[in-house]
Amino acid sequence: MYDRNTFARNLKYYMKEAGVNATQLAEHLNMAKSSISGYTNGTRQPDVEKLIAIAKLLGVSVSDLLGEDNKKKKNQPSDLPALVEIPILGTVRAGYNLLADENIIGYSYALKNEVGDGDYFYLLIEGNSMIEAGLTPGTKVLVRKQNFINDGSIAVVLVNGDEATVKRVFYDRDKVILSPENSRMKPTFHDEDEITILGKVVSFTATIE
Repeated sequence: MYDRNTFARNLKYYMKEAGVNATQLAEHLNMAKSSISGYTNGTRQPDVEKLIAIAKLLGVSVSDLLGEDNKKKKNQPSDLPALVEIPILGTVRAGYNLLADENIIGYSYALKNEVGDGDYFYLLIEGNSMIEAGLTPGTKVLVRKQNFINDGSIAVVLVNGDEATVKRVFYDRDKVILSPENSRMKPTFHDEDEITILGKVVSFTATIE
């Protein structure tokens, strides 16, 4: 995502500049103080939303926190990656009109240099079918809109025009196999006309406290 050691160095610098200690930052982010220690010693990274919250508290930009020079002026222009706003379209079981604008339940952010051309959206995972891929209930997945998927990739698919689901997709002659990442569940087999690809899962965010 970004260089965590550079972030740790900058975070400590700007915390000192703002007179904010680890306890105050932990309370602001609703996190354990040990998590903040992970940020400042470079053993863990905050997600983009927490980066924004940290930057606002310290009165700096996200680029300041990620930049190489932790002593630059706060109003100095930066050419580091910007953030892009991406809609959250609810859960993966939202149904046929999943991608409709009226299903937007909020917005989140991604680093601009981590998303390429095309349209993106976030979905929230329901159920346990992909837990062995790290997609536990409540996980936020970043999806690039596309109507095709390579064999073996994880995608958001619409089954029979009715239910959206996240599965690993395989092709076997005229069949599409939707494979869960849960050893207790079995794959399902579908005719090609039963499946519509909505997008490819390109990353996911799981917050661990």
